[in-house]
Amino acid sequence: GFDGALALGVGVNVASAPEGATCLQAEGSSAHPDEVLAAFCARLLHWRGRWLEAGFAPVREAWLARAVGLG
Repeated sequence: GFDGALALGVGVNVASAPEGATCLQAEGSSAHPDEVLAAFCARLLHWRGRWLEAGFAPVREAWLARAVGLG
């Protein structure tokens, strides 16, 4: 098994975004960055739990169902 470390990098545009992208505020959200981080961490822990319980297949399946631009 894997016994090393994992670095995960994620970006969420809350108040501004680079050209060609959008941000939560532009989409009508008034969420504060702290709220976005808390929600993100909660979901990350949920999916980590699913991975530990059932393996990677359910995580991959959920990601593929939501991925945009595949194919």
